[in-house]
Amino acid sequence: MLGSSPHMAREGSQVDTQILIAAFLGGASPRPAGSALSSVVAKEFLHSYTSDPAADRYYVPTSPGWAYAAHRWPRRFDPARSNHPFARRVTDQLILYFGSAFPTIREFGSFAYARVINDRDERSLSLALSHLSKRQRSATLSRFSYLCDHDMLCVPLRATTATIAQQLLLHFVEKYAPKRNFRNTLNDILILATAIEAGASLRTEDSVLSRFAASEFAGNSRSEGAWLRIDFSPQSATRPKGQRESKGFVNRGWKVREMKGLQWPNGPHR
Repeated sequence: MLGSSPHMAREGSQVDTQILIAAFLGGASPRPAGSALSSVVAKEFLHSYTSDPAADRYYVPTSPGWAYAAHRWPRRFDPARSNHPFARRVTDQLILYFGSAFPTIREFGSFAYARVINDRDERSLSLALSHLSKRQRSATLSRFSYLCDHDMLCVPLRATTATIAQQLLLHFVEKYAPKRNFRNTLNDILILATAIEAGASLRTEDSVLSRFAASEFAGNSRSEGAWLRIDFSPQSATRPKGQRESKGFVNRGWKVREMKGLQWPNGPHR
């Protein structure tokens, strides 16, 4: 898992989805090689999300043993969902509750995506994509190869990160209207929270997110050419603006529930 990765120090320089896509398409965006991305950015980049807040396009297994099982017993490992190579039960998930304010969001595969990217496990991802069209599989695997070829590190979204994001979201909606698709706003905040928790700098093209970060964390947002850097690193001279309490946060029923993915009991070598 990520905690044992020798590349943990590279969490300190993270990129958002827009910059990553621009670099992949050969634009003028900063080169992301050797930097990190949150699992939310990884999922956006690898076409995982759908319009359904409780479902993804495909599910990446948390345990590599499931890829072994699927390879050896393709008709037995998940007969109830034969149209999908993996069911959601094989991956980890965070359930984010927002009371009556926003829809409940299920964030699947934070640790699973970190595992396949950091371990360069193309086989697990390829099996997870096997129900998609050849064109969709090829496009997603091409993007995965780009992450591997550019030595990028994936930082998983943890329960603690999601809790930070909920607090940030409560402050965010006091100043800005969320996007029509709430998931898009939440993803932006989750990406920001990942950088905050890691004490990282985040390169982004999102001016609204940058202004919000500057208002909450005074002075650590700066322009660097056509893009922005929001700095949460320990060496930054800035500190959070005040310690405002989010009144009614607990009473609103905003909470996070964490669920681990089902592990393949025998592993790939037994």
